[in-house]
Amino acid sequence: MYVRIISILVLSVCLFTACKTDKKSAVKPAAKNVTAPVISAPNYDNEGINYNWLKNSNIYEINTRQFSKAGDFKSILRHLPRLANMGVDIINLMPIFPISKKNRVGSHGSPDASTNFTGINSDYGSKDDFKILIDSIHQLKMRVLLDINPSVTGLDCKWLKEFPNWYQSNTSETKDVALLNYKNADLSKSMKSVFDYWIDQYKIDGYIVHDASKLPTQFWKETSTSLFKKKQKVFMISREQNSSLIENKYFQATYGTEFHSLLNDISSEKKSAKDVKKWFAKNEGNLANGLQIHYTSDNESNATTGSEFERMPESHKCMAALSYTLNGMPLIYNGQEEPILKRLSQVNKDEIGFRLLSYEEFYRRLNRSKHLNQALWNSSFTSNPTFIHVDEQLLIFEKKKGSSEVVCIFNLSNKRASYKIHRNLDMWEDVVKSKRWDFPKDYTIQLEPWTHYIISNR
Repeated sequence: MYVRIISILVLSVCLFTACKTDKKSAVKPAAKNVTAPVISAPNYDNEGINYNWLKNSNIYEINTRQFSKAGDFKSILRHLPRLANMGVDIINLMPIFPISKKNRVGSHGSPDASTNFTGINSDYGSKDDFKILIDSIHQLKMRVLLDINPSVTGLDCKWLKEFPNWYQSNTSETKDVALLNYKNADLSKSMKSVFDYWIDQYKIDGYIVHDASKLPTQFWKETSTSLFKKKQKVFMISREQNSSLIENKYFQATYGTEFHSLLNDISSEKKSAKDVKKWFAKNEGNLANGLQIHYTSDNESNATTGSEFERMPESHKCMAALSYTLNGMPLIYNGQEEPILKRLSQVNKDEIGFRLLSYEEFYRRLNRSKHLNQALWNSSFTSNPTFIHVDEQLLIFEKKKGSSEVVCIFNLSNKRASYKIHRNLDMWEDVVKSKRWDFPKDYTIQLEPWTHYIISNR
């Protein structure tokens, strides 16, 4: 923790100097003679694919195009110290590749319509700029994942002309992308080299893969096995919820799309607290075997079904707190700490417009509790919940791991409720509000709609 704080202070000074440029220079690619700081990638312990650093990590997803007015890598730099201070562990960069112009959707195009999987979108900057960004993230003891969809390319991709047999005869699902054909061994070899490229050249820490199940199992067997042998411990996440990818040890994590849907359904009163217990019983094995990414918002949900303020107008904080407690790895979408009230376009230029950061402290406290309390750690690194009381409104459960304990009290409804405390919680800490409790056993507390308490013994 002290190392991170010192790193934040040092890099803050460096980034302030680097980012103090006029508006024109802020959007220009870096000059060719710009060199990245010389630092090594994080030194990970050799722990197999279940890396120890995954035990209490969280993810922060960045859409470079929408993150700032300039929409480039340089503009991300000045935010890195505050993200590290917020307790962010892993930065996920949405696709950074050049985007096809042919049949482009919107003014800037879909992130999946890549023309070159080893290239950089010039709107975001140069490869020098990208290297500086990655090294700066690593200096702050955070890690970096890249988004990639290896099942399609944009229609301007040179592969379409040079290697037409690398594509399916039915070349597109949408008008701006072409479907790749992994029955071709040369394609598989070429795509495997793409996954090697960003790790070997830029020391990124892994990938979030879209449509991973559309690629043959044999591809992931060969590619993931090779990636996991690299010196830096590679983290692989499937954007879809697919337990077979975890069971075969090709990925360490999948997105918890079912849990995300459950949070939305509870917020809209289609489901209740009882359904959380049912969900956990169904997913207990999956949560033990690999990580699930839990989130209230991400790029896809924000753009297609609305921000959490549309989907969870009164309950979004309650649902975010819940996503930190049930053995999953939490993900924060860029702007949730602002908070952002609108949908961000996937295909046009948009901007978050950071000004208030009103929810930054809320997420900092959640991240801190995840780091410090083993009972809130991820997957098999923690324990399963013991459900104390569950009805249509209330979800009360305990978790204990080692000397760490938490009692979680959630009113998952838009109605008031009351609950008689089942054990002495005097002098325990409410980690969300960062204050001590003084409620003895059998004390009855009144719970307003969407009340959430995570009470810790440490």
